[in-house]
Amino acid sequence: PNLKNIVFLGYSKAFAQMQSINLKLKLKDIIITSSDQRKYFKKEKNVFVFDKIDNKFKNFIKNKFDISQTLFISVGCRWIFKKETIEKFFKFNLINFHGTRLPYDAGGGAYSWNILRNDRINNLVAHVIEPGIDKGKIIINEKNIFPANCKIPLDFEEHYLSKLVPFYKNLIFKLKNGSKFSLKEQVDYIGRYNPRLSDKISGWINWQQNSIQLYRFINAFDDPYSGAMTMIRGQKVFIKKAHLHGGETN
Repeated sequence: PNLKNIVFLGYSKAFAQMQSINLKLKLKDIIITSSDQRKYFKKEKNVFVFDKIDNKFKNFIKNKFDISQTLFISVGCRWIFKKETIEKFFKFNLINFHGTRLPYDAGGGAYSWNILRNDRINNLVAHVIEPGIDKGKIIINEKNIFPANCKIPLDFEEHYLSKLVPFYKNLIFKLKNGSKFSLKEQVDYIGRYNPRLSDKISGWINWQQNSIQLYRFINAFDDPYSGAMTMIRGQKVFIKKAHLHGGETN
C-alpha cells in the first residue's frame, strides 16, 4: 500500500522505458547495479553501484527511501538474497522479474537454452523473492509464443523486451490502484536449474551432432555473443549466421 518508490536491482535494456512509466505515475526511482553491469547503462538516470548488500548499501537506501513505501525489483541481479535480509531489511517488498517459465527453467542463459531445446514459449513472470535461486510465490504470469523470425539470442531478447515494458506497466498500475493478487506457489517436484553459459567456455561445437542439433547449437551462441567455436587448420574460429541446406544429398 501507498507505493511511492521503485528501486531496480541489476540490469535490463528496458530500464529507461520503465523509468518513464514511473515518472508518469509520480514514482521516484533509482537503479542499483553491480560494477560489471555498470558499463551497459547509457540513457538511464540515477544509477548507483554496489557489489554486495552490506551496511553501506543499507544506509544508502535508508537515507533515500522509506522502505515500507518502496518496491525493490530484481531484473538480472547478481545477488542471492538471504532470508534475514529479505525479512528484516527489505520488509518482504522484494520481487524478481524472470524471463522463462518457473519452476521449469530457473537460472540463467535463458535464450540460448530456449534455442538449444527448441522451446518457443516466451514467459514473463514476477515473483516474490525467497531464499534460493528463482524461488518464491508467483504474483503475475504472462505467456506468448516467440515468432518464427526469432532464431538467435538477440532475436529472442528483443521480443522479450517488447513484452516486458507493458508487463511492467500492467503490474505497477495494478499496485498503484490497490489491486489484490492471488499468489501461486511454485511446486518443488518439477523444474530444473539452467546454469549460465559462457560463449568462451560452453560454445565449442561437437561435430558428431546431427544437422538440426548443430544448427541450434550455432544459433544459441550467435549475437550478442561471440559465436560458436571450432578449430580450422589449428586456428580457433567463431561461427555465426548458420543455415541448413539439404539440396544435393540426404
